Amino acid sequence: MLKVANIFSNDMVLQRDKNITVWGLGDEERTVTVTLNGVSVQTQVCDGRWTAVLPPMSAGGEYEMTVSDGCTEKKFCRIMIGEVWFCGGQSNMELELQNAKGGKEVLENLTPDCNVRFYYTQKRGTLDEMFYEDENNTAWSQASKDNSRAWSAVGFFFARKLAKDLGVTVGLIGCNWGGTSASAWVDRPTLENNAEIRSYIDEYEKRIEGKTVEEQIKEYRDYQKFERVWDKKYGELLQKDPTMSWEKANEILGDKNWPGPINCVNPFRPTGLFETMVSRVCPYTIKGFLYYQGESDDHKPDSYYTLLTSLIRLWREKWGDDELPFIIVQLPMFKYAADPDYKHWCKIREAQMRAYKTVK
Repeated sequence: MLKVANIFSNDMVLQRDKNITVWGLGDEERTVTVTLNGVSVQTQVCDGRWTAVLPPMSAGGEYEMTVSDGCTEKKFCRIMIGEVWFCGGQSNMELELQNAKGGKEVLENLTPDCNVRFYYTQKRGTLDEMFYEDENNTAWSQASKDNSRAWSAVGFFFARKLAKDLGVTVGLIGCNWGGTSASAWVDRPTLENNAEIRSYIDEYEKRIEGKTVEEQIKEYRDYQKFERVWDKKYGELLQKDPTMSWEKANEILGDKNWPGPINCVNPFRPTGLFETMVSRVCPYTIKGFLYYQGESDDHKPDSYYTLLTSLIRLWREKWGDDELPFIIVQLPMFKYAADPDYKHWCKIREAQMRAYKTVK
């Protein structure tokens, strides 16, 4: 059965002036033909997978793309060729347009004419049945008041300016999750083979030591039930007292202990989101990466430079382009009032600046 990776859908944006990689699954030894903008390329299915590479094309659209194996044909429409950027990181990048300063006003007047489109990589921590079911419902969307509410605000404002300055459609791939360490966004060998950052794996292994997969699943599902009840009660407390702090709520309701037990189904585990998010959209042809993250690694500030530069190297390697631009937002000067000032954020900022100065 012919299948095209889920990131390919109606309304997608493809990268201009670079080879365009298209991939999917199929029946063994079938020939898959991909046609776009009058250009066709063929490739063979091998071990159930196929990858086709279309030649570089100039900005333009709208186009149609067909993918056929001689028995089944998939057709995608309203395609634009322009610029594509990958939006990675934690809550800084995740912050939705509807919650950003001035975001609601922007949404009121938003139309497809702004030439920004968005694909949101689904947020699931494990490759279970629900994962594939949900992934089948993901698709690119054009800008509108309703479509764009949950888009990355950082990504949107970047893309809107770029679209206006360059006169092309800009596509964003949202691939981020609040509260995540950079260790969640790399593969196991990256952590395991580097003594400076191996502690992320070692600490994880210690946490799951002696626990079966079934026990880990039950442990995390029990936490999720507790979390849902806690969140509901916290919402009720906030209605009564909008100034209610997280610390005070934990005293009243019991420690939430977020993000729960770090085990094989917790999305915050090391390497987890590389597996369930990054690898699902790689190697979709892109112009570069936008990355806004760092707070969740402030407990290991002295190794953050190594972790960040390892992530950059890995992502470029997986996309097959060691010169892909990687744009980092340096962390601001900020501290939660209730937290001791360990001076760790300044070390993270220093690591980000060092990466900027030393990595091409």
